[in-house]
Amino acid sequence: MSNSLAQLFAKCKSENRAALIGYLPAGFPTQRSAKKIVKEMI
Repeated sequence: MSNSLAQLFAKCKSENRAALIGYLPAGFPTQRSAKKIVKEMI
């Protein structure tokens, strides 16, 4: 991991905020499994 990325993650951690945003195309791979995946991401 690059030093600047490590610094960014450390800053986010110290501010108690998220550093990553999950991305899932709607309904992929199926609508049912997408709902389960989104719930797990939250």
